[in-house]
Amino acid sequence: MANHVTTRVTIDCNEAAQVVVDQWREAIEGMSNDDYKMVWKLFGIDAEDATYEWLIENIGSKWCYADDIYDNNFTLVSAWDWPNKFVEWMAEQVIALDEDAVITVTYEDEMPNFVGYHVYSNYGDRGDVIDHDRLTEMVKEAIPELSQLDEDTDEYFEMLQDNIWDAVWAWQEDGIAAE
Repeated sequence: MANHVTTRVTIDCNEAAQVVVDQWREAIEGMSNDDYKMVWKLFGIDAEDATYEWLIENIGSKWCYADDIYDNNFTLVSAWDWPNKFVEWMAEQVIALDEDAVITVTYEDEMPNFVGYHVYSNYGDRGDVIDHDRLTEMVKEAIPELSQLDEDTDEYFEMLQDNIWDAVWAWQEDGIAAE
């Protein structure tokens, strides 16, 4: 099971929507690092209302904090799954102000047990997710020598780990670029 999931959100929008994005960035940057920069605080609710059930329903994971922000790029860290409900909320806010806005998302858990991407726009949203088994197949297809090794050896594991992230990023980029 995934533990920490890293999600990167990139927002391409006009000046009107940029005002909202800037407000989010400023609010997050103004949060104390003592309690992490929990994204539920952007909803204006009290801490006692940020229950497990509320977080699952409105964020998409049991917790989520902003790890890094620059320009219109938000890096989020969450538990067990990507914060799809939170990102959907962001996308709805931005697209309501800019019908040409595009919100691009990539995510993966730390193993990676799963990886995915998602694109939100006024034309709808699309995305995909694949699991570790499919990633392993992709690496084996790209590096045939891996298939010749015994899966129980350190050499196999090291070769897989040395190449799996390149496969992740290439798959995400290809998926985002597809129309």
